Amino acid sequence: MNISFNEDINTLTEIQFKIILESGERKSILCGVELESLIYFSYGLVKIDIPELLKEGKFLEIFQQLLKEKGKSLPLQEIDEQEHNDLLACLIWIKDELEAIGNLEKEYLYNPPDADLINAGIRELDELGEFNTIDNLAGGDILKHEQIKALPYHYVFDKLRKQTLENKISKNLAKIQQQKMKQKK
Repeated sequence: MNISFNEDINTLTEIQFKIILESGERKSILCGVELESLIYFSYGLVKIDIPELLKEGKFLEIFQQLLKEKGKSLPLQEIDEQEHNDLLACLIWIKDELEAIGNLEKEYLYNPPDADLINAGIRELDELGEFNTIDNLAGGDILKHEQIKALPYHYVFDKLRKQTLENKISKNLAKIQQQKMKQKK
């Protein structure tokens, strides 16, 4: 009886898995399909589905979703018939991509809340995760959430970057205006 890729990976210890992640081969080819950067896949897949499936150890399902977005629908069994080393190389590539996206977000989207917002309880929203971002972009319209999730990640990133810059400008403008008011007194 052949062991499935999911079972194969889930039997590794955390240390073994970390060693493989650090030194393993990376490939962006999956079942004969060249995968472009994850930034070109849907926001919902990149920010919600893949992280959840990683936590659950459902690696074949991640591959299936990526292929589906590339227009190639394959049953899990057919994906699992691929060389496990090739699947592992693709999984490592996916983890690298997610790490790169996380680093981009930290560098370009992080805008620390001011003390008043922290005191008001802004951190309580953190428990909602990506729902906050999606709801914000949907203008609070829950009927638009699926549309936002379906957008390519890079479109959403660009919009969030614009919002981050606008927020910084607004904060700076408010400080400048406040200083001018003090000087007039």
